[in-house]
Amino acid sequence: MQGTVGVYGGPGSGKSTVGALIRPRWWITKEQEPRAAGEMFRRVTPDHMPQIVAVDTVENVAEALHHAQQGPVVIDSLSAFGMKEGLMVAHMLIQWSKQRNDRGLAIMQVNSRGDTAGYMELPHLFDAIVNLSPDPWGVRAFRIEKSRWSPLEGAYWCFDTEGKVSKPTFDAAYSVEGEPGNYWLHPYPLKGSKWSGLLQLLEGAEQLSPGIASSAVRASYMSEGFIQPMDYEERQRFAHRNGLEWLSPSDVDLEDLLDCSNTEPAANDTEGVPLLTDHPDFQIDPFK
Repeated sequence: MQGTVGVYGGPGSGKSTVGALIRPRWWITKEQEPRAAGEMFRRVTPDHMPQIVAVDTVENVAEALHHAQQGPVVIDSLSAFGMKEGLMVAHMLIQWSKQRNDRGLAIMQVNSRGDTAGYMELPHLFDAIVNLSPDPWGVRAFRIEKSRWSPLEGAYWCFDTEGKVSKPTFDAAYSVEGEPGNYWLHPYPLKGSKWSGLLQLLEGAEQLSPGIASSAVRASYMSEGFIQPMDYEERQRFAHRNGLEWLSPSDVDLEDLLDCSNTEPAANDTEGVPLLTDHPDFQIDPFK
């Protein structure tokens, strides 16, 4: 599949690691020394090593792309070239992708506002944009913010003890907060949740267990006694993708819960609401 993806995040967010996971044939870098890049590939994809080319100028990039007959190609990073030259390199990668009918990925840094560093037009050039910023609780997250191939989705990930990419384990109960493309798991009963009403009622009845997720608020006028967000099906898929069992209002006996609960749960406390590959652990490929 032909196209280009832009990946951005702060220092240490895992941008290069994610770039390595698409198993590129060419790794064009101004960020790393070739030896450091090679060590990263031996750790992340020990059975795959791309052609690694260190560059300093736009002309160096043009020469490397001329020799790159087949992709994927990764450029690490646009931000290292500065605003004007970084934009030029982005256009060069996109043109190479169209001419070769192949895939390219560009790594970008973030600015002080948490957006992609560089000119404002930069994210609009790519077919997909992936954000690697952590969620409000500091867990690494992979979020597709724009894509012409797929829905706006996200997944959690982490490094294991050997420095390889893995999936984190979520061993509490969670409400799914946020918005499409920017969901996160909010551990119950930490403050700041908006959709933890069903979890509150279960806890009051001493029936809450780990490994579940929900998004519902008590609403006595509803037939099931709760109201769910309009996008609850997307939230359910997000929970399942992260290994959690989804709990809907239809899955519980409201009268039994109220009988077992000492008090009707109070309104949700919204004070302090956080603001906001080819690798099998992601379950998401921005090129699809």
